[in-house]
Amino acid sequence: MEEYNNEQYLANSIVGQSRHLFVYGYNNECRNKFIKKIDENYPVVPDSDNSFSLCLSSNDFPNFEVNLNGKSKYTFSVLCNECFSFIVASKLLKKIIESNITNLNERFSKLLHDNYLEEEITSVEELYDEINKSKEFFCKNLIKYSTEDDVEVDISKIRVKFLELVSFVKHIKEALGINSYISLVFDNDNDISVAFQYIIMNLMSSRINGDISVKVVTEPDAWATFITSNGVFVEYMHDYGIIELDNSYKNDMKKLIKDRLK
Repeated sequence: MEEYNNEQYLANSIVGQSRHLFVYGYNNECRNKFIKKIDENYPVVPDSDNSFSLCLSSNDFPNFEVNLNGKSKYTFSVLCNECFSFIVASKLLKKIIESNITNLNERFSKLLHDNYLEEEITSVEELYDEINKSKEFFCKNLIKYSTEDDVEVDISKIRVKFLELVSFVKHIKEALGINSYISLVFDNDNDISVAFQYIIMNLMSSRINGDISVKVVTEPDAWATFITSNGVFVEYMHDYGIIELDNSYKNDMKKLIKDRLK
């Protein structure tokens, strides 16, 4: 199968609603092409009511095994959250810069002078560079903290030290004059680390749809958790929808029922 039936309808069903979604489909070339089309066909349109998509694959996130050996779970959680937030923010800014929007620095003047920056940043490109450095810093230290002993994390080495993703997206929308949500599409094409899956579930359990709509694209049995980092099932906090790209979800349900009847 080279493409899904009614691809445009499926794409509109995914990006065209603010509801958080699980999008089920076999992990194959057809799905990969479909996700790329979503990323291309829902661009950044400033001064509009249009939602746009930002697609992230498993390869955008570091893959690692957690081995804390008595180290602080709180520190590990902070590193995970900052690593995740800077990854998304970096890719978001990259897409905006590549959209060739006029007067971009002027639009972002308020964000560039925000209080969470210790030093003034003068352009969107410079902000992107600094956020990218913070991304690399937190990803590197997250892996070191997870696998090595006696790791000290010195955030004085980076200019942008922390980033709260939802607030950052709100600033982005305000700067661009976008009166809609941003669809964050997470493509679980190569097993996103469970530590990051918890963070995605935290977002999905939150009532942030006016700013961020979470879409998880995965095979039905490939997603490891439906609970938040606090151990609460997502549906207890916030409902989500399901979109089926193919028969993978139905086949998985049939298999589950058959296994339970044995």
